[in-house]
Amino acid sequence: MQLLVLSAHAKVNLCLDVLKRRPDGYHEVDMI
Repeated sequence: MQLLVLSAHAKVNLCLDVLKRRPDGYHEVDMI
C-alpha cells in the first residue's frame, strides 16, 4: 500500500451559522 499526502488549501465547514451584523458591516459567524 502506498501513502499519498496532499495539502488542502481550503477549509471544510460542517456547520456554518451567520449571526449578527457587526458595526463594521461584517457578520459574526459560528462554524465547526
